[in-house]
Amino acid sequence: MRFQRGTAEKRRVYEVELALRSAYVLCGAARSNWQHSIPPVPELRYSVTFRQVRQGAGRGRGAEAGGLPGGTGPG
Repeated sequence: MRFQRGTAEKRRVYEVELALRSAYVLCGAARSNWQHSIPPVPELRYSVTFRQVRQGAGRGRGAEAGGLPGGTGPG
């Protein structure tokens, strides 16, 4: 997984090798202050993302918008 932030001379990049069949939770600064990505690989790879959206933030995907019953998101 690659983490990066900043531009030009202030750009910082860190890479962490992920174990096969592993799951990770990003929170705090790793989630909000850094751009995170997984570089492409030649093998088949599945990536699943779960997100939790705060009530009333932006255009929700609640029941009224055709989302999950009860107007809640995953988690």
